Amino acid sequence: MIGVIGVQSRQSGAYQNQHRQLLCILANHVAASLALVSLHAEIEYRSIRLSTVGEISRRLITMHPLPALFNEVAHLVSEAFENCIVGVYEIDGNSIALRASAPDHVALAPALTLQTEGIVERTLSEGRTLIHWDHQQDVTPPGPGIIEGAVEIAVPLKVEDQTLGALYIRSLEGSSFAPDHFQLAEMLAAQLALAIFEAHSFAQRQEENWITTILLEVAQHASRPGDVDQALQSVLQLTTLVAGTSWAILLVNDEGGQGLRVGPVAGLRRKQQLGIREFSIHPSSINLTPPYRESDHPFLIELPDYLAGALKAEQAHALMLSDGATLLGVLLLEDIELSERRNSLLAGIARQISLRIENSRLVDEIAARRSLQHEIAMARNIQQSFLPKYVPIYPGWEIGVTWQMARDVGGDFYDFIPLPAGPDGPRLGIVIADVAGKGVPASLFMAMCRTLLRSVAIRRIEPGITLERLNEILFNDTETDLFISLFYALWEPEANKLTYANAGHNPPLLFTPEEPARVVGEHGMVLNVDRTTTYETYRLDCSPDSMLVMYTDGVTEAMNSSGELFDLHRLEHLVLGMKEWKAQSVADRIAERVKLFTAEPDLSDDLTAIVLRRTGVVES
Repeated sequence: MIGVIGVQSRQSGAYQNQHRQLLCILANHVAASLALVSLHAEIEYRSIRLSTVGEISRRLITMHPLPALFNEVAHLVSEAFENCIVGVYEIDGNSIALRASAPDHVALAPALTLQTEGIVERTLSEGRTLIHWDHQQDVTPPGPGIIEGAVEIAVPLKVEDQTLGALYIRSLEGSSFAPDHFQLAEMLAAQLALAIFEAHSFAQRQEENWITTILLEVAQHASRPGDVDQALQSVLQLTTLVAGTSWAILLVNDEGGQGLRVGPVAGLRRKQQLGIREFSIHPSSINLTPPYRESDHPFLIELPDYLAGALKAEQAHALMLSDGATLLGVLLLEDIELSERRNSLLAGIARQISLRIENSRLVDEIAARRSLQHEIAMARNIQQSFLPKYVPIYPGWEIGVTWQMARDVGGDFYDFIPLPAGPDGPRLGIVIADVAGKGVPASLFMAMCRTLLRSVAIRRIEPGITLERLNEILFNDTETDLFISLFYALWEPEANKLTYANAGHNPPLLFTPEEPARVVGEHGMVLNVDRTTTYETYRLDCSPDSMLVMYTDGVTEAMNSSGELFDLHRLEHLVLGMKEWKAQSVADRIAERVKLFTAEPDLSDDLTAIVLRRTGVVES
């Protein structure tokens, strides 16, 4: 029922049967016209809505800073819902902070608490969508009809079981809400939650990379041979970056060995340094008494008057430096609030400083080399921690891996990236890569590439697009001439599907029982060379009992004493000559044969291989 057409006459019996028929015909035409107009308006409305949703989605997948992203989304949602007030709230500890609102002239509560009973707080505590209208509350609108008047919607921003915040929408008087408004709100909230989660994860990974870089820099400077004060001053400058303090002072033993004097400093003006260098400080004056033990976390001390006046501070964080028996020095830092993680990092840096001071009392060159070896071992442990802790297991499939470095740290890496499940079941990203170069620079670049790839891959399914975005980020955000070859495959084990893209990496070999090995040779340019490089996605059919061997150039370019390369044909003959194909056995045999071929105790290049085999047998 669209409406009614009525006609009236003052004359009795003015209308005959033909008049009623004519009126019916007119009514049908008017109804059809009105329906077409309404349908046209609906189509136009939905087109505008879809365009707005598409724009919001595009903004959400960009790597903009979160404050700018919140503001853009709030305004776009406000435009999409027409005549509505929008607020984006995020959980910050035990409180709820307003990150953005729209329109700009509307003021919303800037901060809430999880203990209050507002719609946003209840949504976050219950983890479900709440709707208020006409003083009613429910999780769904009342039937398929349109709700007239003021309506409040609060949708939780959730990723799996983790609630990150809430999207708040309030209509104004005179507006209406249709059922698709609520569906749209929940869809946008899901996208926004994933964007927030990825932004936080990316920031955390960046911080981890930054801390790893700083620690490696600290290790290098602390172990650098030569002038001790110059080395320790560089360490102090890095320490202020790690701690977030404006200054750091190292108190070292004076020449008489009875007290402490100001040694290397960072962050102080020359006038301040001159004002404190002339004093000798007895350990007891800062409440340090035997037995001296190395600090495992910073502690607060009261500064002597002459230090307090020069530094304009009454207290400072201190870490005692000791060799286990004697006091080697004291590290002082500005009194600011430090997190537990920062405390642990500072304790580690203090141990580095202690080691450097202790070694400097012996033979500088020998001590510096030992310190370097120790820190490179730490770097190796850090690098090994980036590798997967286990090999994925799926029925009907086998995976084998071998990874060996030519030096203590290297540029090869592999990874298995858990991805959101698709329509055909679980998905997993398989990565094998090789950074051009060796040692610490290659390992640092490797760590950064791994972190960026994980962040990029989680939001993109097609391998070619994933590599294009990774290449763009590397080219824009890194200032290095290092480049990396990388093979990335999207594996769907239940569907027996494998799609891949190759950025200049060694072509894998596909083995099947009936045919010779096939070289999977499609590839593009290596990463971090040209920002505009594009990468194609290819599909690989894995029949039962087929096997894909992925490897780095440490396998095929291994050289014997005669100058011969191991090469691709030896790898192919090695695999074909095995009586039984077991993924891990094949991977182990590759590493074993390369070492036998070179006849050298140490590898000349990093060696990595991943073997993916479809057994075709699924155990019940």
